[in-house]
Amino acid sequence: MRLVDPSMRFPKKLRVIFACLWLQQDMQGRPTTRFIMKGPRGGGKSKLLGALGFVKWFLQLRNIIDMGGSLEQAKGVYNYFTGHIYSSEAITSALPAEPTMLRTKTRTSMRPRT
Repeated sequence: MRLVDPSMRFPKKLRVIFACLWLQQDMQGRPTTRFIMKGPRGGGKSKLLGALGFVKWFLQLRNIIDMGGSLEQAKGVYNYFTGHIYSSEAITSALPAEPTMLRTKTRTSMRPRT
């Protein structure tokens, strides 16, 4: 993620939240599939969701739905998401077409398997 923004370093609390979402478990280690995240304005929620959406989409081969309380929120998260896509030529070369908010796909044969 530092390719996009070299100064980017999430606070410890956001790193813990990212890990729980990545592992799909709660803070006690129990499996879960639903999360609610709330925090102050400017607290990094959109940046975190953009990064998480990218790694889930590209590394775990997941389909991602970007929904926000408003179109502007969804656009903000998607801009962080595409920032990660454009950070590496290896990633952009895996795209059969320009990414759009409606659909961003890769050629799955080029995506790394985990």
